[in-house]
Amino acid sequence: MTGISRLQNPYSDNNAVRDLSMLFGREYELRLIYDMLEKKQSVSVIGSRHSGKSSLLQYVGSSVLHQRLGYHLQHYIFVLLDLRDYFDRTPDDFFRIAYEQTVKQYQEVSAPDSSVQTWQDRFRKVLRDIHTSRLHVVLLLDAFDRVAQNEAFDFKFFSSLRSLATQQLVSYVTASVKRLVEICHSGVYDSPFFTIFHVCSLGPLTPEEARQLVVVPAERVACSFSNEEVTWILEQAGRHPFFLQVTSRFLFAEKCQQQHTSVDLNRLQESVYSELLPCFQDIIEKLPQTEQEEVIREARITSRATRKMAELSESALFRGYVHEHFGDTDITFKDIKEALDNLANTAFLETTKLTTTHYVTMRYEQALAGVPGKGTIVRDLLKAAFTRMSANGTRADSASEWRSYNILYYHYFRYNLQNEQTRARLGIRSRRQFYREQEKAIQLLLKEVYTLEKMALEGKKI
Repeated sequence: MTGISRLQNPYSDNNAVRDLSMLFGREYELRLIYDMLEKKQSVSVIGSRHSGKSSLLQYVGSSVLHQRLGYHLQHYIFVLLDLRDYFDRTPDDFFRIAYEQTVKQYQEVSAPDSSVQTWQDRFRKVLRDIHTSRLHVVLLLDAFDRVAQNEAFDFKFFSSLRSLATQQLVSYVTASVKRLVEICHSGVYDSPFFTIFHVCSLGPLTPEEARQLVVVPAERVACSFSNEEVTWILEQAGRHPFFLQVTSRFLFAEKCQQQHTSVDLNRLQESVYSELLPCFQDIIEKLPQTEQEEVIREARITSRATRKMAELSESALFRGYVHEHFGDTDITFKDIKEALDNLANTAFLETTKLTTTHYVTMRYEQALAGVPGKGTIVRDLLKAAFTRMSANGTRADSASEWRSYNILYYHYFRYNLQNEQTRARLGIRSRRQFYREQEKAIQLLLKEVYTLEKMALEGKKI
């Protein structure tokens, strides 16, 4: 291992993979995409943060991959658009960049026709020209969430995109955290555009793909991991590509620094956990409520034969995060919602799962006989969690930072207004948006309940 300290760390990419040789696995997903593209269909790639969506889109157009997997796509023009800054862009911005990037890939296009006034019309024209040449354009739309959530992109915009696909002038491969219909703004929820996609979900790597991601890069630079080290990485990271990448990077760097001495894996685990903590938090916050509850339940179980979200719950590091931030209680969104709907009914609160928390049990045991009952303590727990949701400064109906607090304030904790009255009071335009906001507010309340439960378990003053 002479000169190991001077080796370049092969696991250094934190964002999309920049070297095709570092794209491991995803053969099943690539074949699904290519099968659909051969039929000029469109595909929606969905997956949690850092699950490999951007990396996949980066290389979908690679002729090396096409040949490796036995596809003949030489008549396809792949155009990659990074839409991560499209929260405040317009349809005109989209069509301009789509036109410019397509022209870069298709060198035979003539100068823009001066009679064509809009970027949308110019883009449609270049697609027709390419189609006439018996070529087919594939738009690879990374972070398409940003467009779907931007209200500037209206029903007419998505109808235009669908029309281009229906005419087989273009196919789309989008990447997003959730299904597009689940994240789009209320004004386009009914757009038929969202029905044209075949869904490709990025779950965990296969066991062999995960092992290759860990083993092969280190072997290439003649600094192989030991069998014990490989096993440790797979246990800590599971089969999530980004967790594997980060854990391998830290171990490789530590081996370079220590050279001939052994690596303290316990100390290294703490460093990797600190690095991944913001990623864990972001993943949990962006999961739909039902999936959030599912992965928390799975993560509480160390050994389980079948996991629906194995890319997360197999990781010992992620399970440690869940244990630290959500404790061992199995309180769910549904439990909180039922308790809120019956907040004034002490007898009902006595029957809820919230009575099994350490917070409630501890206070019940500390109270004088008969004062208070567990139902009253459950109500106190919810009120304490609600108080923790308050933002800085004076509460205001129009303040975005108070939105979640205000929804619970008016509907549950103060005035018991009906949903429609609460929506009107807060100026929320659509029912669909209101219920999304209400779900988010209850999720935040659930998070604060978890925090209070964790503090109670640790004996901290609340």
